[in-house]
Amino acid sequence: MGGPARLSRKRNKAIRIDEDSLRSIVYDSDPSDWWNMGHVNFINSAWEPEGAPETEEERLAILGDEPLPPIDGYTDEDVGWMKLKIHNLGISFHLIADSYVDNHWYPGYQRPPAIVDVNT
Repeated sequence: MGGPARLSRKRNKAIRIDEDSLRSIVYDSDPSDWWNMGHVNFINSAWEPEGAPETEEERLAILGDEPLPPIDGYTDEDVGWMKLKIHNLGISFHLIADSYVDNHWYPGYQRPPAIVDVNT
C-alpha cells in the first residue's frame, strides 16, 4: 500500500510574468546574453499589507515626508513582490527563497521598479 507518508510544505513564493516582464524577456533583451535577459515578478504570497498608521507621527515615521508612489494601490515599502532578473531562477535561489517562511521576505528585497540581482 505504499511507502512512508511524506510531509508536504506549503510554498509561499511564486513567479508571475506580466506584460512588462514578458516584454523584458522577449523584446528588450538579447537571447544570446542570458545574464541580462529580462526579469520576472517574484511574489511572496504570504505577504499582507501593513496596517494604516493611526497617527500623523506614525505615518511620518513609516513613510517619511513624502509617501511612496502607489504600486497595485499600496504605498508601503514592501508591496509583496519584486522584479527579479531571470538568470536568478536557478536551484540555489529557490533553496534560499524556500528558507524564508511565513511573511519573512528575501533580505535583498527592493521595491519595484528596481530589478533585483542576487548575484550583485
